[in-house]
Amino acid sequence: MSPDVFVFAADPIRNDYGRALMNLDRLDNALVQHQADVRLQPGNPIVHRNYPIALGRLGRLDESAAEFKGARRLEQEHAERSGQSRN
Repeated sequence: MSPDVFVFAADPIRNDYGRALMNLDRLDNALVQHQADVRLQPGNPIVHRNYPIALGRLGRLDESAAEFKGARRLEQEHAERSGQSRN
């Protein structure tokens, strides 16, 4: 991790920072941000959306596919809990 990469504690900031890094093609640094989100909020489906995108852009397609499946499962569980089931 380069010295100019920080893992922010505030979730919206970290997510926006990770997306900005992806837009700048700083994919390794973006991955750090999205990994932190997933680690700190493993049950939050929203934070699981950008992580597999970063993995895929890094060519880590098997990991990306697995993470997309996990994100979809979390989204379905969240929808069922909130009464908004989507198929």
